[in-house]
Amino acid sequence: MGWTHITVPPGSFGVMISKTHGLEPAVIRDGEFSWLWYKVIPTNAEVFVFNINPVRWPIRSTGALLSGDTYLVLAGLNADFGWEISGDLRFNIKPELLPELVSRNHIRNNEDLALYEEELARRIESMILARIRDISNTADEIAMDNMLFTGSLPGMEAEIQRSFPEIENIHCIFNVIRMPDFELYHSVRAIYREYIDTQRIFLNDEVLREAQNRIAARIRIDLLSQYGEVMTRFPILLEFLNMDSIIVRDFLSIGD
Repeated sequence: MGWTHITVPPGSFGVMISKTHGLEPAVIRDGEFSWLWYKVIPTNAEVFVFNINPVRWPIRSTGALLSGDTYLVLAGLNADFGWEISGDLRFNIKPELLPELVSRNHIRNNEDLALYEEELARRIESMILARIRDISNTADEIAMDNMLFTGSLPGMEAEIQRSFPEIENIHCIFNVIRMPDFELYHSVRAIYREYIDTQRIFLNDEVLREAQNRIAARIRIDLLSQYGEVMTRFPILLEFLNMDSIIVRDFLSIGD
């Protein structure tokens, strides 16, 4: 009754947790003799069985740089600021680390393990895409040429292994890599921003002149209104001043 390995089918791995001793740190492998006295106690221990299979995760990323089409129209260039990356990522969980994963991530069955593997794959994919963007942004021609000709990133697999020590047999290959010309993009964007700044200054001057004209016109209208109101209330002023037609025309020309 204390045998633990007989509960693990061929090709599988087991992790045992007992009420008296907690998590057993050593993974249980089929065909390897393992006997623990506290498993003899009924209902004291439970063995979780896992199948570790290679994980294959497709890497896909497409898109375009922000406002790239607008910049190209302004510059009158025929270029493409879009990107497309396609490849495959493969790895598997290290069997000897299953007890740690069970304890740390509350994994209890193959379904839980599959969800954990999927989350790992997503995080690794994000890391790979970020590395590719860094290479493109810094215009690292050597790294870019290696990636284009070999379909892989030098040192990428070792970097993944350091960041995710719970996996092994890492393999990452790209079959489609199409990246925009970041240097051209930054140059055209700088020209566009300079154009916008120039337009902003020009528009500000126009708006200021228009506002000044509107204020001057309003002042003239208010002045004429005041004169008109005085003449309406005191028409005798016209006779007193003996204003002939020329004076009247001069008065009315104040609004011009």
